[in-house]
Amino acid sequence: MIKAGETQIQMVVEVAEDCILAPCGRCREFLIQIDPRNADSTIILDDDHSVKLRELLPHHWLIPNSEQDVTPNA
Repeated sequence: MIKAGETQIQMVVEVAEDCILAPCGRCREFLIQIDPRNADSTIILDDDHSVKLRELLPHHWLIPNSEQDVTPNA
């Protein structure tokens, strides 16, 4: 995929022998760094629940319009 210049991912599902898992932090970071557009990739968390990658990385520096800490400096 990457060797062919393809970096945008539509959907991710991580499976173990008998269950669906959320991607680990390293995998989340890899997905966003290879293409920031992957913030809108769908991540399957279980049979009836999915989220966008941006929801698993709410304060990431590569995601435009990411939640920002609005706490004023003291």
